[in-house]
Amino acid sequence: MSEEITNKLILEEIRKTRQELKAIVEAVEVNVLKKIEETNKRINKVEQHITIIDEKLEEFDKIIRKNNIIIFGLTQPQQIKADVVCQELKRLVDVDINLSELNDFYPLGKTKNCPLKVEFTSYLKKALILRNLHKLKGSNISIANDQTPKQREENKILRKHLQQAKQNVDNICFIKRNKLHINDEIYTPEELKNCEQSDIINPTKSNSEPKTPAIQTASNRAEGKEQELNLNTPKKPTTPAESAKGKKEVKEASKVLKENKIKTRSGTAPGK
Repeated sequence: MSEEITNKLILEEIRKTRQELKAIVEAVEVNVLKKIEETNKRINKVEQHITIIDEKLEEFDKIIRKNNIIIFGLTQPQQIKADVVCQELKRLVDVDINLSELNDFYPLGKTKNCPLKVEFTSYLKKALILRNLHKLKGSNISIANDQTPKQREENKILRKHLQQAKQNVDNICFIKRNKLHINDEIYTPEELKNCEQSDIINPTKSNSEPKTPAIQTASNRAEGKEQELNLNTPKKPTTPAESAKGKKEVKEASKVLKENKIKTRSGTAPGK
């Protein structure tokens, strides 16, 4: 009898211990989850500040490079001088440059044919040079804006997808104001970067075979739900998977409509 009582006491003690441990674990879990949530909020806040700082640095970098040009393909002497730079620019684009209008110049490398960066004291002189770039046609020399690393990356993405779009001779495509225009669609570098290559390699004008991600424009927003409900004009997908899904849904809907139409003609109620 005493042994049975002892066992009951032990079991009761074990049960109480389990409950206490469970309560402790739950309290610790709540505390940990709370700290994780607070940490995530701090991380998000820091990331937002980093994004703002990066944007400001990018704008500051653009301002610094605003008056600069880069000359490609120009054979340079070992020690290039300011008067030589002015003479070469006069020869290349027929623009008179005074020594006082040069802020700085230096090669971007160690070879004779490495790019040469030229910094002017004002943007007007740079703009005059850029307007005369057509005079470089037929030569091996080119002059370009001094772009930030981000601008160079965006330009690379735009040109890459421009070449892909040109593979379809029916496409009307060009780059304007740092955006790619393909037929009636406009793509930013960020959108192109997030798209798979198959999304925009051959965009077509036909709505039955969409190839490009949908771009939210004023005209698209004005169409509203009416366009989404029109089965004959499906909304353009954002991914190849959505494109395939949309085609399948339209095909199935057309099949059902066709079957119902046949049944209606034969006197059978649709859906039976």
